Amino acid sequence: METIGAIATPAGAGGVGIVRVSGKNAREIFKRYFHVDNTEIQPRFAYFGKVTDREGKDLDTGIGLFFKGPGSYTGEDIAEFQIHGAPIVLKKLLENILQSGLARLAEPGEFTRRAFLNGKIGLTETERLNLLLQAETDLQLRVARELTKGKMAEKIKGIRGRLLALSSQLEASIEYPEDDETSNALDSAQENVILLAEEMKTLALTYDRVIHWAEGVRVVIVGAPNAGKSSLLNAIVGYQRAIVTAVPGTTRDTVEVTADIQGLRCTFVDTAGLRESVDEVETAGISRAKDQIELADVVILVWDLEKIMESRKIEKEIGNGTLLIKVQSKADLIDKIPLGLLHVSAKTGYGVERLLNKIRALFDDVDLDHVFLFTERQKKAVEAASMELVTALSFLKDDRTVEMAAAHLGLAGRYLETVIGIVTTDEILDGIFSNFCLGK
Repeated sequence: METIGAIATPAGAGGVGIVRVSGKNAREIFKRYFHVDNTEIQPRFAYFGKVTDREGKDLDTGIGLFFKGPGSYTGEDIAEFQIHGAPIVLKKLLENILQSGLARLAEPGEFTRRAFLNGKIGLTETERLNLLLQAETDLQLRVARELTKGKMAEKIKGIRGRLLALSSQLEASIEYPEDDETSNALDSAQENVILLAEEMKTLALTYDRVIHWAEGVRVVIVGAPNAGKSSLLNAIVGYQRAIVTAVPGTTRDTVEVTADIQGLRCTFVDTAGLRESVDEVETAGISRAKDQIELADVVILVWDLEKIMESRKIEKEIGNGTLLIKVQSKADLIDKIPLGLLHVSAKTGYGVERLLNKIRALFDDVDLDHVFLFTERQKKAVEAASMELVTALSFLKDDRTVEMAAAHLGLAGRYLETVIGIVTTDEILDGIFSNFCLGK
């Protein structure tokens, strides 16, 4: 495989920056661009020295490390240059390495992909690592930490083992139909398949509960023009993020802000006021607002007592499956607020904390002590396996189609194998590693 290289630290200036290379040319790259008094570099030792360009001109000083494969993260030779985090220095070092022809630029997640392909890390561990790298809140960190225990992978392996045993029994009953030991296989097969299908169906549902903790929730603020949506967003985040004026239709595009609500990552989206408009730009904003409603986990409908008909019309556009919170903003200016509306004043801050607590309470039913799925890919694979079991069950009802039942049990096992990485395809791997950053 080609040697790859990339900057392994986030964009922007920092105290330390890392340029990483992996592959057969890593040692040569290390010797060419890192200079130290020692004549022989030992693996897993940290050396202080000079980093230069291809012409030998000094770029910086810093720490150099070399890891010999297969005892490295990727299973290949790795060289790391840990220098000062000035973007121009990191960029020049990487450019010199790539222009030498000894390495090419790594694709997103390619270091970890090689670690997986070389047997250094499992597929579910890879997905857990991606979740950890994106963690911004305590809840996301808790999910990632729980996944280090590997309970989900063990659960899938156990179900797969039971499927294999069941398939073997059915195959034996087909080959030796008169044998006393196999004659009872069909009697118990249906019951076992039903139990396995229910178990996998329950497992698939765990994703829907944990995904909001793992990835956060999208909270979309909608309402009529000038209802107080932008003021509410500013009150939630605590600063002037959205433009607020008394002119209806000020918000023409969506405005997004991410906040940590008691550990829950929430992305609040302010949208254009929903109304009939002939203004081309405003109409585009209204269209985007409606699109955001479709993407929302929670919709906050800012009610306007002066435009009750418009508010009711907007409420009807929100799907029944969407979590809805109705808010009366500008509560400090209203004497009597109807029942069913949460009273909030963006000006005084009254009711804002209660609103946030209500959002947080909607996603407070996850039990991390039990096995759970944490990616949509895993969920779809388990659901597909469950459907194969349902199909197998239909064939088990007729002695003449037992072979078909066994075949579908095998397919169910294959789907489970994709969850834990026993069976993978380029499509699966591309989908997983494309979410990683460069240098990881």
